[in-house]
Amino acid sequence: LPKFDLELKDCRNLTDKWIYFIKNAENLEVTPKNLKDKGLKSAYQEANKHLWTKEELDAYDYVYMRSADEEAKWLKVIRKEKEKGKIEGKSEGKLEEKLEIAKNAILGGLPDALIAQITGLSLEEIKNLKENINP
Repeated sequence: LPKFDLELKDCRNLTDKWIYFIKNAENLEVTPKNLKDKGLKSAYQEANKHLWTKEELDAYDYVYMRSADEEAKWLKVIRKEKEKGKIEGKSEGKLEEKLEIAKNAILGGLPDALIAQITGLSLEEIKNLKENINP
């Protein structure tokens, strides 16, 4: 790596960009805006975490875990609805879309009656959805 002397702006291919990253990772503070490779972008983000304070890392971990929990709850709701036989064939996408809209409306604090009117779901379905996305 000592012989590699390109600056990021001079790196023309993905190999050069990876070598630049590996050589300079400990000194990098900003992820380049023009990165298209998902792996390299992820590497920059991971390297950036080493500059975070303990409090920032704890906050990041908390948000990540909450997000994963919400996603798992949402998938559970969809699975339950599928098991009930409410999602079949072409109607699957429609119900999933209604549930997604209802979820966003619930998280946005809209009243159940308005959510029912917007989505066409029953008040009971909205109540069940609320119970599954808010512990």
